[in-house]
Amino acid sequence: MGMVAVDDDDLAAGIPAAPPATSTPRSAQRASQRLRAAAPLLAVLLGRMFLAERLSRAQGVAVGIAVIAVLVAVHLGLWLLGEDWEVWSLYALSLIPARFTVPGYPMLPGSQYWSLVTYMLLHGDWMHLLFNCLWLLIFGTPVARYLGSTKFLLLCLVA
Repeated sequence: MGMVAVDDDDLAAGIPAAPPATSTPRSAQRASQRLRAAAPLLAVLLGRMFLAERLSRAQGVAVGIAVIAVLVAVHLGLWLLGEDWEVWSLYALSLIPARFTVPGYPMLPGSQYWSLVTYMLLHGDWMHLLFNCLWLLIFGTPVARYLGSTKFLLLCLVA
């Protein structure tokens, strides 16, 4: 390897001199050996990362489908039990703000508290349930992947 010639015009123009070549065949061999030694570790780490991503993706879909299954089961159960049970479920399980604001409002004892959670299980009709489940599948799955199953279920309970 030859030396790089730098003249005074280059220095005056502010052009820095090229750095001297320091790479020798021996240092290149050592770098290659280190890379070959680290390759299995890199492969394991990358494999675990991609596996974790695939598992979280599968868990996101699974928790979304589990929530959808619960919503469908509740709606199907109330539909099969008949209109009297549908009316009772609206009275007992839906969130009615008047329970908190109107003194003496007729209600089941404690229903003002459990209705903060149970209202999400009720749907007006099959179309309402279908669109809520579709929304949950499309938009809930990425949220479940990001938050994880437990935090997503907690979010479903408080939202």
